[in-house]
Amino acid sequence: MGFPPYKQYTTCIDADSFNKSSVYAQATLVAIGIVAPLAAFTALLAPWCLLTLIPVAAAAFVVGYCYWFLHQRLICLPPPSNSTLSGGSNQLAIGMVIDILPPSGNSFPDSIDTDYSFGLLVASNNPGDSQAMVEASLPYGFLVSEQPATHNIGMPYTGHPGTFKPTGQTAETLHCEFEGAGVYDLLLASSISLAVAIAAYMVCVLVPFPVGAILAAILALLSLLGLAIGAGVGANDSASPSDENPALGGELHPGDLLVVAGSWVYDSGHQPSGWNEIHPIKFCSPIGHWDGEWPPDINELETLWGIALGDATSTTVIELQKEPQNQWQVHPILDGCDPVIIV
Repeated sequence: MGFPPYKQYTTCIDADSFNKSSVYAQATLVAIGIVAPLAAFTALLAPWCLLTLIPVAAAAFVVGYCYWFLHQRLICLPPPSNSTLSGGSNQLAIGMVIDILPPSGNSFPDSIDTDYSFGLLVASNNPGDSQAMVEASLPYGFLVSEQPATHNIGMPYTGHPGTFKPTGQTAETLHCEFEGAGVYDLLLASSISLAVAIAAYMVCVLVPFPVGAILAAILALLSLLGLAIGAGVGANDSASPSDENPALGGELHPGDLLVVAGSWVYDSGHQPSGWNEIHPIKFCSPIGHWDGEWPPDINELETLWGIALGDATSTTVIELQKEPQNQWQVHPILDGCDPVIIV
């Protein structure tokens, strides 16, 4: 079975493979790696075509930035012995929504990040509890604690406090994100723009002047236009809680009690700050609303949800569900089959 359908555009990277240099340095190196050999060749044969390398450099830089954002920014956190879900980097938490960071609140260029984020105060902590208290709490405190994987490579860890608006109290939260497609859209657009920009360069070099120069100028402008369109489309391709679970509606509210599960990672994109996250959210279900105290059966809920999601996502269950006799959709009697018996 696994998790229900969810949106994911990112991947995480092991701490040992993480590149600590800034995203701008990494994106610049991508641009230089593409532009430098073209510039050397052009300077010898057609120096007037060097101008066509401007859109090449711009598109290559954006490609490098987007690739870092999606595939080099998040650090996978190895599951500890007290993991809430067995196997992989997925973790489960029950908590209360403290603060909400919808993508509509971002201005350019942050508007390209269209994830829907919120801070979750893990059970059974209360608004106003200190970071140390939340980190020491059971069973979810470890999720918001600094981990050896990131500490050992010198990544900063500040935690992610949030303010509970109904009371104005702050508490340490587990940052959680439904993923939007904004940066992914921009990566696709910039990749196409890069191809068009390189085509403009090739036309300028290979087609005689002035026809080549005119065609190159048109292609170069189309390349830059493609970047602008990609940014615009991406900024409007936002995530919503209803993407994962229609029962959540389009908005969360402070005090909502949720069961959340997903990839447990460290986000390196907030330096000099740093914190752990559930990113992306792969499962989210409402279980009530905060009325000033946790439900009396919160310990039982923690156990039951842990068992339910642990079973649903276990490798054994997923493999068994692939067997032909378990592929029925309506009822085993109506559209099922008997297992194959090998004598």
